[in-house]
Amino acid sequence: MFAYLTWLNVGTFVGAVTLAVAGAYVQANDIAPSQIPQVVTKAIQSRFPGAEVIEADVDHDNGIVEYDVDIWHNKKKIDLTLTATGQYLKIEKHLTPAELPTVVSGAVQKVHPQSRLTRVEQKVRFLAGKEQPAMYEIDLRTAQQVPHELYVTAAGQVVHDEIDD
Repeated sequence: MFAYLTWLNVGTFVGAVTLAVAGAYVQANDIAPSQIPQVVTKAIQSRFPGAEVIEADVDHDNGIVEYDVDIWHNKKKIDLTLTATGQYLKIEKHLTPAELPTVVSGAVQKVHPQSRLTRVEQKVRFLAGKEQPAMYEIDLRTAQQVPHELYVTAAGQVVHDEIDD
């Protein structure tokens, strides 16, 4: 969990600095679904059979080629990032509040009773090719209408909670 948060915080900071200061290091180009390499398409279809590609782009991040692919699968929008060899780096699935695991929704209600969830994403990261436990990013409004952003582990531990301006 600590590794995930460290990666999240450092990755967000480094990504923002890279984009803001040295835009030449990150270069994203929209591509047609037909331009996605077969190995990447095969990896997507293997995990998400019947998925429809909504949009895609290829990023060259410090010499590493990554494919960001948004798909529609089982009536859900899912954001994927894969390497050029078809290895998953991240999966972000948009959920409804009702789809949250009970332990996660219980943890949210414990910290912010009577809150209203406005956005829910299940985030799965892959480190060294190994899938990590899911993390849930949740935007909510408290009973007092204060917006918050939370990160909650699949085990129901709130690891990040801040007011979201």
